[in-house]
Amino acid sequence: MRDTAPNRNRRTCARVIPWLLITPCLVACSTSGPWRDKADHLAHSLAGDYATYYRSPHVGVGMSATLGTGAVLANTELDEDFQTWYQRQARNADADDLARAIDHLGEGQYVIPVFVAAYVWDEARGQPGQGSTVSEWGERCLRTVAIAGPQTWVLQHALGASRPDEGVGSRWRPFEDNNAVSGHTMIGATALLSAAHVAENPCLKTGLFIGSTFPAWARTHLDAHYLSQSVMGWAITAVAAHHVNTRYEGSPKVSWDVLPGSEAPTVGFTVSY
Repeated sequence: MRDTAPNRNRRTCARVIPWLLITPCLVACSTSGPWRDKADHLAHSLAGDYATYYRSPHVGVGMSATLGTGAVLANTELDEDFQTWYQRQARNADADDLARAIDHLGEGQYVIPVFVAAYVWDEARGQPGQGSTVSEWGERCLRTVAIAGPQTWVLQHALGASRPDEGVGSRWRPFEDNNAVSGHTMIGATALLSAAHVAENPCLKTGLFIGSTFPAWARTHLDAHYLSQSVMGWAITAVAAHHVNTRYEGSPKVSWDVLPGSEAPTVGFTVSY
């Protein structure tokens, strides 16, 4: 499709309209009663998230694993070999429509206003403080994006990798480009991981956790990102969503620790649930 002026205008309108619709909610949150309380609660929660996130050993291990995996994939032939194989041998037209549909979950200009609307759902229905599932999901999404979003943006620019269609490979070239981490994957995974943490049914929870990887698959399938970039987008979000869940519910239902072994120089790995 040609990038004509009418097409650009339609895209601009599509990006602006969701924010125009959600602006009354934001104004109400800053000025009146229960709406103001809702905004204060979110601000307090975000402050607590940030105060504890970068001190958490689980976050340190998770982010180290994320960067280590991304580095190996991006700075060897693995990324480019996988992308070439997938596009030539595995991609098929039947899956293209599904990938494009899933990819819409990563459109932040549309999806983030949905998170905001979900967060104030109870107040909009005149039932402040009800603590509905919709409102809880919206809060978890906003808190996860608030943690994962800045990390994604910084790493996108700091690592400096390019997209597959740019012809320069997947290797990290600090500050020379801004596609080292998939932002679409981060937004899409936020919606599904947050839903998984809210869900109580084990089958539904498992399905949502598995489904949270689909935005990463869609970006790789559509040749918009290398595997490393999609994997890092998902992993950063998973670490952030887990931290939000831990703060939201208190002690996590499943935790792990690396401990020194009884006989040096061994180490032990424990899982508690």
